[in-house]
Amino acid sequence: MLRRSWLRAAAPLTAVILAGALVGTSSPAQAAATGPDATATPASVGATPMTVRSATTEQIRAMAAQGKGKLITLQGTAAKTPNLRDGGLIAPPTTMSCLLFIGLPFYPGTWGSPITIDGFIACDDYVQLASLRVELYRGTARVAHISASFPYTYGIYATASQSTCADGIYFGYAITTLVRFGMNPPSITFDVNGLPVYISCAPPPPPPPGIPPPPNCQANPSLCARHTPAVLPGGRRRRRPAPESADA
Repeated sequence: MLRRSWLRAAAPLTAVILAGALVGTSSPAQAAATGPDATATPASVGATPMTVRSATTEQIRAMAAQGKGKLITLQGTAAKTPNLRDGGLIAPPTTMSCLLFIGLPFYPGTWGSPITIDGFIACDDYVQLASLRVELYRGTARVAHISASFPYTYGIYATASQSTCADGIYFGYAITTLVRFGMNPPSITFDVNGLPVYISCAPPPPPPPGIPPPPNCQANPSLCARHTPAVLPGGRRRRRPAPESADA
């Protein structure tokens, strides 16, 4: 059973990003899970926008350098600065760095618990529109996903969940689209794949004391044989057949 997730390896930055994400809230129409029903315990299923700057450029680039996400750098369009004395110098282009992260599937190891996957997109400056899709796969089958879009945000934090556990190899996938006019290009889409992990589900709890377990019908068919009820519908008792006479 998986008891750690990759997101814990990125705990310092993740904590900052999550704190910033919790400042905003998502409406059901924006962030409701559309699918069926890695480190710290995942947040509740859904998506929240980062309404404040949650990570510096240095933090984003350091995390990307450690292999904990995919870095994308947007280059601003050069423009003249009219306030300079010579009136003709070109201001240096503005750059913006963003990090797309997908964690490891998380399973707490208890019966009835869901399997969740966390992902986020975080930028060191705001974008005019951000969308994020987080998906959870078991083998080649997608078992859960969530999509969300928010205007004028620094990023999005999202958690998708599979409500029931099944043994298998799981991995996550995230894709984002960012729009910021004045950047080159003004719109960009990129994705990232997570690492696969094997998850073994916890067995069901034993029955309460004093309640016998159900019979094993396959091993003992006689325990599950159907018997004729002694009471008929309407409360009448079934009459037992009279014994055959010895002279018959």
